[in-house]
Order: sequence, then structure tokens, then C-alpha cells
Amino acid sequence: MNILIIAEKPSVANRIAFSLGNSSTKTITEKSGVRYYVLQRESDTLYVVSAAGHLFTIHQSDKAVGYPILNVEWAPSYRVNPSAEYTKAYLDTISLVAGKCDFFINACDYDTEGTVIGMNILKFINADEEKSKRMKFSTTTTQDLNDSYTNLMPLDIDNFYAGETRHILDWLWGINLSRALSSAFASSGRRTPLSIGRV
Repeated sequence: MNILIIAEKPSVANRIAFSLGNSSTKTITEKSGVRYYVLQRESDTLYVVSAAGHLFTIHQSDKAVGYPILNVEWAPSYRVNPSAEYTKAYLDTISLVAGKCDFFINACDYDTEGTVIGMNILKFINADEEKSKRMKFSTTTTQDLNDSYTNLMPLDIDNFYAGETRHILDWLWGINLSRALSSAFASSGRRTPLSIGRV
């Protein structure tokens, strides 16, 4: 079986690959500079790829102006924020490697943010939830990573929904209060856009 393991950051992808594969691990570097790893484990071929933190972000899904804004969706970060252009190379590499795989593992940090990062990637590559699992580890020691791989868990979908809800509410409150504040200042003659930041 070909298995895709998704890590949250490059250093963790490296630790996973060399902990699970020992000397059989091969490092492949794409033209973009993004690395991934290939290794054999028993009869399986494992591909270890890395995100670079959040590869997706919440954004407005329509062109409405003013407020309230209520229509939002996840989108690749590089499409929303020019400073996140570097994330496209990671997403392209993950998509390329995912096409070779038929089983998927979210090995991002075992917290709400790691769950959101990994689940958004799994959704983007159209991974079948029935063929997807979760690695849970608290350290990146060889022993901990091997134990985590040997004892895969079901996807933590409820944790994803909790994280997604927080992201959406944070975005909705932030954008709508910022627009309301800017509108209030504009009515007093000041035309400066204002942001209240994260809520």
C-alpha cells in the first residue's frame, strides 16, 4: 500500500521519515525546493510530506461590501494573502505525492490547530475519510513516532469542527467589527480603514 503521512512542518516531516524508515529513507527535493521523503516499511511505501503551518485560511466567499459579512469558506492561503505565496509550493508538492497514495495519515501536531491544518489538507486532496487515520505523539523521539505509527487512531473530526468554528467566528467578528468601526469613523469625516485584529 502507498501511504501519505502529512506533517505540520518540515522539521517534523524529517523526524518522522527517518524514525520510521531508518536507512531506507530517500529525500526528494522538488524544483520549488520543497522536500518529501519516501521509505519502505514492511510491504508499504510511505511518503512523508510537510505543510508549512496553515496552508488554508478563512476568507469571504462572495463580493459583498459593507457589513455584516456572513459568507465565508476555506481557501488556499496563497490565493488570499500575497505574503503566503510560499505555501503554494507545499500544497503543490502534497497534491503531487497524494496522487500516488491510497491511504492517508494526519501527523500534524495533536492539538486543535494541527487537526485543522491536517484535515484541510485531507479535504483538499479528496482523501477518503474511511482510508485516513491520525498519528498522536507528544515528542518526536524515534520511539514515540514508531509507537504512534503502530497505534494509528481515527481522525479527530469533532476536534476539527471545534477548530473550524473558532476560525470562522474569529474571522466573522473581526471583519464585521472592523468594517463597523471604519464606517463609524467615516461618518465623522475620517476615511481611514481600521482593523480590530483577532477577536
